[in-house]
Amino acid sequence: MLGSLGQHSLVAVLGNCRLPLPTSILADEQHRSCLTDRVSLPTLVSGRVIWHLGYSDANSAAAFTASYGQVHQAALAPKPSYRVQGALTDGFDRTVRSMRTWCPRARRGYGLRHALNKLPDKFVGVSAAVRQELRSTFHALRPRCRQRQRRRVIAWGQRLRHCANGIDTAVGAAHGERLRHGFATTKGGWDAVLEAPKMPAMSTVLEQAHHALDRKLCAMKGFPHPGGSQATFLTGLAHLYHLIPYQRRALNAGKCGVEVEGGILPTSDWLLNLQILTSGGYRYTPEPPHH
Repeated sequence: MLGSLGQHSLVAVLGNCRLPLPTSILADEQHRSCLTDRVSLPTLVSGRVIWHLGYSDANSAAAFTASYGQVHQAALAPKPSYRVQGALTDGFDRTVRSMRTWCPRARRGYGLRHALNKLPDKFVGVSAAVRQELRSTFHALRPRCRQRQRRRVIAWGQRLRHCANGIDTAVGAAHGERLRHGFATTKGGWDAVLEAPKMPAMSTVLEQAHHALDRKLCAMKGFPHPGGSQATFLTGLAHLYHLIPYQRRALNAGKCGVEVEGGILPTSDWLLNLQILTSGGYRYTPEPPHH
């Protein structure tokens, strides 16, 4: 079943649901075990939908660029002028280099929460209680700046400097200097997020998508079908992820990811929608305006 569903492009199916091509995307590579091999899953997410879920046995920037390029090729058919305007990553070097090659003119930012949560782990000799307190302090920095209407970057720089000065007093000047160096190397990517309000600020949604695939749809730590196409298998999983309704206690209970993002489905039955949209022959035709 998954092999049949995965024959149809994510871009084409989402386009048939009247979802516009994403201008800002989240990019990340999740690493998994496939039988005896260690592989990477290059992924692009916008909102609550996955626009690309690839498969690569080479952990390199060139392999990631080639995987992401499949989205661009699929998007050029309906919209030849399509360009990604913003890309958010977690700062992983191979991901950053692949983004520079794949979308050289796009604004590139770093996920704020992901980076800030990792900072306390770099403090050597600091107790776990102090690290947890620092993690809470760092976590509170981002939303205050995002709420400002103007001068977000200036306010962000001031808060980072104040935070580093506080570290000097709390855990020592050596840790404060290490923190300033970390801020200096990543602040450019953080500023890009604050300068563009429409850009996603964190990669939490992408991580949630991978966790949902792992937990609910298939244990991707050990892929089945050793003689099949892993990329096709993953594409089929992504179609399921998009169209299965959320549980009744979820924030968007009864809706699927496509509906949450404003897409239009053929019917009210998710399984029938899955069959129709992945058949390859469905095209949405808007109703003529009523006079």
